[in-house]
Amino acid sequence: KWKNSEVLCRDYHFIVYQRPEFEISKEELPPNMKLTDAPLLGISSTMVRQLIKENKSFRYLVPENVYKELELNGYYKK
Repeated sequence: KWKNSEVLCRDYHFIVYQRPEFEISKEELPPNMKLTDAPLLGISSTMVRQLIKENKSFRYLVPENVYKELELNGYYKK
């Protein structure tokens, strides 16, 4: 569903973070995508955007520099 997904997949490498509700096999990924071995967390960008819209804290769900950028520019606020 990404805009220009063909271009992105053609020109860039991706690190894929597995989420608890989605099973991903390393063998199924294209050569330019690497599955990272990291702890599974139940956090998604959709969840973060919803918390921002509801004016709830999301501070410790994203890196500090991301938090500051989102707060400074008011992204996803109503």
